Amino acid sequence: MVLVLVRLERPGDAGRLALALAVCAPVMMLADMSLEGVLAVDAAGRHRFGEYLAFRLLTTAGGLAVIAGLTAALAADRRLAVVVLLVGVTRAVESLSSLAHGLLRQRERMARAGAGLALRGVLSLVAFSAGLALAGPLEWAALGLVAGRAVTLVAWDLPGAASVLRAEAPAPSAATLRPLWNGRALAGLAAAGLPLGLVMLLGALAESAPRWVVHTALGEAALGVFAAVAYPAMVADLAVRALAEAASPRLARLWARGERRAWASLTARLVWAGGLAGGAGLLVAAVAGGPILARLYGPGYGASAGLLTWLMLAAGARHVAAFLSTAITAAWYFRVQVPLLAAVALTAGTGSAWLAPAAGLGGVAAALALAGLVHVAGAALVLRHALAPSRAG
Repeated sequence: MVLVLVRLERPGDAGRLALALAVCAPVMMLADMSLEGVLAVDAAGRHRFGEYLAFRLLTTAGGLAVIAGLTAALAADRRLAVVVLLVGVTRAVESLSSLAHGLLRQRERMARAGAGLALRGVLSLVAFSAGLALAGPLEWAALGLVAGRAVTLVAWDLPGAASVLRAEAPAPSAATLRPLWNGRALAGLAAAGLPLGLVMLLGALAESAPRWVVHTALGEAALGVFAAVAYPAMVADLAVRALAEAASPRLARLWARGERRAWASLTARLVWAGGLAGGAGLLVAAVAGGPILARLYGPGYGASAGLLTWLMLAAGARHVAAFLSTAITAAWYFRVQVPLLAAVALTAGTGSAWLAPAAGLGGVAAALALAGLVHVAGAALVLRHALAPSRAG
């Protein structure tokens, strides 16, 4: 969506949308508590899907309430407040889709889950572009995002989850998408999900804080440029995240069965894949970054090749960290990730604030790269600790 706005030469709106995403992402990341990730690695069947759904409905409502409160603080910029609220609703609908994907991932129905992600992306882009073409203001385009997400949820994601439940239910009456309000189960999910929710919040802050710094120190238009140049790295992140999500149920089963050697072997292969993907992206950015950006956004962006190189370096570190974190989560090491992500967020935020005034957007990208390396080093230490008992045995 940011790419569409940049291509239409609307950097102010691109910056406004990027800021709205930065406001909503931390709130909804905490509200989500990475519940779909917990569901995907719940190889032991600790909770029923209806219990996950009930908990997700509660936390999503809370996240929306917080975002609605934040819009009041943005009353001076009415257009930004409306966009923030609509992006929040979009994220709320997406949270329900993500939970359905968690169930599909747990059952390794990757084709169905992947098709849902593709459909959501296409419908959202079409609806967003239609809002811009038919009405013009960014607010209508953001409303199109809500519509695209909602159609995907109702037409694809919920029916997919229902089909899995029907196939496994002992009786047709048991195969429902009803939330199950079990107090003990909800408390158990809160205990399991809160550490991962904090992890996701801190991860979102690690991404959002540099954007806040850019907006404050360099302006809305600069944030639009930063978001546009970061887009290739974001695409690579999505591909790596999809592979990590596909691998998480298998890693969880290997860990639950005590097959530590097989778990470590699969983790190592995934980490190597992340490193190779990151290296390839960095090489392409260093060699052909200028022409690629000029082709995507116009000749004026060709001068941002150095910024793209730094951002791809940061993305490469994130790729490796993503696979390491997936293995950690599959082993149900949740709480230890909180201080690790706090260090990552602190590095990204303070590094950006320190480097942006002197080095501009390149300094912010360098801070992101440093934060990624901190994440890799910390996750590697956690995995070493996780495997220590099996080595001793």
